[in-house]
Amino acid sequence: MYLKRLYTLFPDCSRILHLFSGALESDEKGIRFDISSEFHPNVCGDVRELERYFEPNTFDLVLADPPYGKEDFAKYGCEPFNKGKVTESLYSIVQPQGFMVWLDTILPKYKGKYWQLMGMIAFAQGPGMRCRLISIFQSKKEIGDIEIVNEISDQDLNSKPRNAIF
Repeated sequence: MYLKRLYTLFPDCSRILHLFSGALESDEKGIRFDISSEFHPNVCGDVRELERYFEPNTFDLVLADPPYGKEDFAKYGCEPFNKGKVTESLYSIVQPQGFMVWLDTILPKYKGKYWQLMGMIAFAQGPGMRCRLISIFQSKKEIGDIEIVNEISDQDLNSKPRNAIF
């Protein structure tokens, strides 16, 4: 239900990256990226090296749902990383005026020269549950600044996962 509602906010976005995709269904539109091959993402790799996996300006929408805190990193078996650096590296793979949607329990660190905070939505699943925050950012890249060079084909969406070299 969460993704269905999010998609209505971005009806013109078709080149979508699901960062930290976890158990997201394989029939979900877009590219699924995760560090664990357990859930069969389209791309299996380390979020700290996004430029290694994607060409600049590839996506018009990135949906990120990272581990929220120490307990979550332990639960998912991954090492903590600097979320601010991830938001910075996302800037290079997002198209001009593209969007980044970050789901977390905090507002992530971001550089104002790269991202404009467009809005926030807070929600809780029930009493005693953690509140989560959907932070919506738009890239400050201008359309005339760069050339969009990468196309995502249906073949890419249906290809076998690519593995990272660690």
